[in-house]
Amino acid sequence: MKEKLYQLMNWPKIEGIIYSEENHPEEILGPHVVGNSILYQVFFPFAQKVTLVLEEKRRRIAMEEADEAGFFAASAAGKTITPYHYEIVDKDGNIKELKDPYAFPVEIKEEALKKFQCGIHYELQELLGSYITTINGVSGLRLVVWVPQAVRVSVVGEFNHWDGRVYPMSRMGNSDIFTLFIPGLTGMTPYQYEVKFPGDRILLQEDYFAAPVQVGEKACSYCYQEGDFSWQDSAFMAEREKKMDSLFFYEAGEEELLEPEKLADKLVNEGYTHLVLPETAGGKHFYEFSLGFGRKYQLRELVNRLHRCEIRVLLQWNISGIHDTAQKEYSNFYLANVLYIVNQYHLDGVVFSQMASLLYLDYGKTAGQWRPNIYGGNENLDAVEWMKHMVSILRKKCAGILIIANLDAIWPDVTEALEQGGLGFDYRYDTDFTRDYLSYLESDPYFRSGIHERITGRMLYAYRERFVMSFDQTSCSNLWERIPGEDEARFKTMKLALAYPVFLPGKVLSSFTVPTAYRKAFTQMVKESRTWNHTLTPLEQEDLRQENFHWINCFQHNDCTISFFRQTQDGNGIVLVAANFANAPKENFTVGVPYEGKYKLFFHTESRAYGGEAELEQTPIYSEEQEWDGWNQSITLDLEPLSLRAYVLVPYTEEEIYEIARKKAEAIRFKLEQEARDKASQLKESSLKDTLALQVEKCQEAISQGSEGKRRLESKQRKRKAGKQ
Repeated sequence: MKEKLYQLMNWPKIEGIIYSEENHPEEILGPHVVGNSILYQVFFPFAQKVTLVLEEKRRRIAMEEADEAGFFAASAAGKTITPYHYEIVDKDGNIKELKDPYAFPVEIKEEALKKFQCGIHYELQELLGSYITTINGVSGLRLVVWVPQAVRVSVVGEFNHWDGRVYPMSRMGNSDIFTLFIPGLTGMTPYQYEVKFPGDRILLQEDYFAAPVQVGEKACSYCYQEGDFSWQDSAFMAEREKKMDSLFFYEAGEEELLEPEKLADKLVNEGYTHLVLPETAGGKHFYEFSLGFGRKYQLRELVNRLHRCEIRVLLQWNISGIHDTAQKEYSNFYLANVLYIVNQYHLDGVVFSQMASLLYLDYGKTAGQWRPNIYGGNENLDAVEWMKHMVSILRKKCAGILIIANLDAIWPDVTEALEQGGLGFDYRYDTDFTRDYLSYLESDPYFRSGIHERITGRMLYAYRERFVMSFDQTSCSNLWERIPGEDEARFKTMKLALAYPVFLPGKVLSSFTVPTAYRKAFTQMVKESRTWNHTLTPLEQEDLRQENFHWINCFQHNDCTISFFRQTQDGNGIVLVAANFANAPKENFTVGVPYEGKYKLFFHTESRAYGGEAELEQTPIYSEEQEWDGWNQSITLDLEPLSLRAYVLVPYTEEEIYEIARKKAEAIRFKLEQEARDKASQLKESSLKDTLALQVEKCQEAISQGSEGKRRLESKQRKRKAGKQ
């Protein structure tokens, strides 16, 4: 090697390149102005000869092999770096031309790095990943990756014989972000990252911000590119922020997603307002959600179709695999991931499932496997703050979306506002009621009297949070087979199973299904129950007001019956519900009612329209002044086995008010007249008694006077007799 060239080279740094330990390769490789010369250095372990080609000067310079491992160098006079490339002859004699990746410096703004390190880079896909771009007129692949604790990161693929020494990436500042631009690579070029960790531990990993692809036995990546899609939901998205009072959720099975048109028709026909996608885990790939739905545009097509039907779509994200929320970069990854999916696919909300595993330090662990927080508790304080941050950013950047917690744990204030110290969710799944209610339905009706509280206990806590009573695909799997009895009894139970939660406070997610033979009638009932739930004020607008719900009787354990009513704040709207969970009729069943009036039946699970045998009665039931269940008024009705009836209080017409007043007046008049007759009779009887008593008294007085006269006479006679003597 020429002495002048030798003196220009930094040999300690070169050794770092050769032994693949250098994380600032740009300081050695590529062109560098040194004095009045430009030093070119390259490391090609597979090359036996390298020629530097200065394109503008059409000059070729044979590069000297500075190290037999494959490190080549050359210098050229001048201070201005002009376009060039390398001509490489490999050990098999093959010739290849390559642009030098280190001639294209890729910079990352310091502001972007700081935002990522602070966990607040919400468009992370713009910072990390691989992108087709053009630098100085040359097209290629720009790669940016974050690898904590890495000593060195390299890009490997067929293009460099999978040799991690060839294309080491440049570390950005003091971060764990590495970057490199490789000219000539296309978006479909498979690649991996070779990472060297402390202790000379070398691992191959995919690019989590790219699309996965298998190359032989290698799990590789290629540039993820969003294709064009023609959204047709602009009107819906513009109106999405409007608050909805009536919500009816459906969780789809994976197979249903394959037929968007059929699924859309089902949801519209049955009156659902929201579709919850099947549960998916937050994967290691940033774009993994979109890749999990088959062909490229399928999720978009589904959402686009449902939005045209005014149906909203929610992502259901299992967060049990999330760890290290205390490390800002990790927490940033998951937060940006959800934001990207929601925005890219026009999703209308997120259901966070399996939250307990994240919020509790000791979840699924034994003593010694976890450490208490700084206050000695088992709450994961970092995870709590991350969750609050997630909710606040989703609200800020995705206006109008719904955020729901699926948390099977005793955690307070999940739906309380962030400003009030809560987690800030819109709703929370009522998993306790799901478990209790389904176990009740699966029990034989003969034994239900002993577990009656499973259908009534919910009202002890129903207003502590804003709840969704969730009967999802998992919990309802094979429910038909789990219900005891013959098919007819099962069908009745399934109708009752849906109807009861619909009339309770809270929202409903229903994935109840029945066999094909019963599906038409069941679908009709689902649709109409949703219609009533949407149109009746006591069930819709005032659903979360505690004074809206009142038990009439929830203690009839032996009968397996319950009754309650819902009312508006002004008392003008009343919905009364009576349900029979026993497989036996309840005839002449008396129910106390809060107000005098006529109660009209508007919903009956056993009506002919829903596959039953009962006629929907047109004549309302008039309340009677008979105290029952603690109320002054009552009505009497018949409850079929395994059925539910719902009545609405209908105001009296003017004619009815007049007739009722007339009858009341008549009843009062009759009562008063009867009282008068009774009084007169009493007076007459009293007068006769007084006369007789007076006569008796006079007789007694006469008798008494006669007896006194007789005594006086006898006394006189004795005196006369004594005088004669």
